[in-house]
This record gives sequence, structure tokens and C-alpha cells, in this order.
Amino acid sequence: MTELRSIARILHQQWRRIIESNESELQTISNSICIGMQDDNLWASLEFGGDENWDSQNLNIPAGLATYEINQAEEKIYFTTEIDSYGLFNQFICELILAKTRQMQSAEAIIFAINQIRAKISLGRSPMGINQQRGLIGELLFLEYLIDLFGDEMVTTWAGPTDSYDSIHDFISPRLHFEIKSTSTNPPVVDINEIEQLDWRGDFQLYLLVQNISDDPNGYTLSEYVARISAKIRSDYFREQFMLLCQFSGFNENSNYRNRFSEISARFFIINEESQILQPVLFTDIPRNVLDIRYSLAVNELQEIEDSEIDFSEMREGR
Repeated sequence: MTELRSIARILHQQWRRIIESNESELQTISNSICIGMQDDNLWASLEFGGDENWDSQNLNIPAGLATYEINQAEEKIYFTTEIDSYGLFNQFICELILAKTRQMQSAEAIIFAINQIRAKISLGRSPMGINQQRGLIGELLFLEYLIDLFGDEMVTTWAGPTDSYDSIHDFISPRLHFEIKSTSTNPPVVDINEIEQLDWRGDFQLYLLVQNISDDPNGYTLSEYVARISAKIRSDYFREQFMLLCQFSGFNENSNYRNRFSEISARFFIINEESQILQPVLFTDIPRNVLDIRYSLAVNELQEIEDSEIDFSEMREGR
């Protein structure tokens, strides 16, 4: 886990403590960023140098993201948002952290973070192909399974749409990670788009969940899957976060998704140092000019495990 992912995980945990205690608190995230809550509003402060040239008009922060105030005396900028906008606000702060780790000045970091958020939201404006829909449905079905077991808070285990914030894996907890792959082939073959997707190294057990999701005229559309899961989430807070994550995944609730799918099977596989995969230890010194490594994996050669042998209750840890 990179330094950024470690910081982002701490950020998430501290937001949770602040929100659940329903009390005004101050948490220091880094040397330059603090967060807190006051009167049901979340806030974050970012320090800046006195020599920075500020032009508030150039920040152009979307109204739905946060309001802001520059305090020249304290050399800080304060961002505030309603608690219901936690999901988007949290992503914004994560992008600020990323920018600061790249040694950007504060004004530059804010612009970078805003552009990153806009880029993610814009994913939902582009049509999703059939395989993209199939892949998202696979993640949605596993999330639905967790919600049925443990409730709304399982939305926070869905890390896939946020990529670098928490983990390269799709679902995470301190002790369990799950990478989700959807396929329509038989025997099943899945695409591994990054070496890190099956990186098992860490204080957790990684499982690969392969779901056979077939085209089915009597099945459900992507919109119907999203609506079904949304209806199961009782909390407005977690429902909004769920919809935001769907949007980050490319879903647009205004699009007309006509393709229909059904889940045929779901199989879990243990991923470790003995797995028949391209082991991540082989790629510790990848040359800088190697920009991408992808491969197709026939999963029948992997060690399968029954879902009854997995202690899913460990997904509740740290939530």
C-alpha cells in the first residue's frame, strides 16, 4: 500500500470517528491539512505559503463540492460542505493529499484536485460498453451480498471506483480484500489489467471472485441492478455515497441501458504466493518505459474455495 493509500485510509477512519461521534472534532491529516465537523457541516483546512499568489476566481470550485474561505492572516483556506456530501468531499481531500505529496503549491493542488473530481464525474457521461456494464454488475452483486449480510455500512468497503484512494482491489477491509472479475466465457477467462490487481502481499487475505454474468433478455439492466441495491440502503448518507461510487464507475442514471444480464455462477479463488498467476514479486524493478502489463487468466487452474469457508464478518472491521 502506497503512502497515499495509507493516508487515505486514515482519512476515511477519522471522518468516520468525527461523523459517528456527532461532535466537533479536529483531526490532523498531514502537516498542511486538517479536518473537522461543526453544526452538521464537514470542513477541511489547507495551509499555504505567504508568498503564494492567490486568485480566488481561478479556483472555480463547484458549488456542489464545497464552499471556501481564504484566511490570509492564518495562511489557510477553509473548505466546508454538508455532511450528506461526504463522499465527494472525501475524494476531493484525497486528491489534495495526492497533490501535496507531489510538492504542489496549495493553489495548484486545489486546481489539480478539482480537475481530478471533474474527470471522474465525467466518466458517467460517456456510454458504457457491454463489458463495462458486465464488470460493474459483478461488483454491484458482491456489494449487494455484503449489504444483505451486514447492512448499509458495507458501501464503505467498495474501493474499486476510487482506485488509488484506498486500494487497487475492489473491496477492502483490514484483513480481507476481494478483486471482482466478470466474464461470459466458459471455461472462465478474465482480464488482469494491472499486476497490482492480484497483488496479495500485505496483512490481508486476497480473494478473486469470478462471476459468470451472461446476456439474458429476461434478466436485468444495469439501471435495474443499481435501483435494486439503492432501495436496500436505508441511510440517505450511505445511499448518496453508493450513487456517487456508481457514477465514478461510469454509471449515468439518465442513460438508457438496454442490455440485460443474469448471474449464472460466482466462484471464489485464493490468491497467494502459490497461485498460478504472474506473481507481483517478478515485477519489482519494472523499467520506466514499460507503461502497461496486462494478461488473460484461465481461472480453473487456481485454488477454489467455497464461500462458506470465508469469514465475511471480517469485512466489518474498521468500518
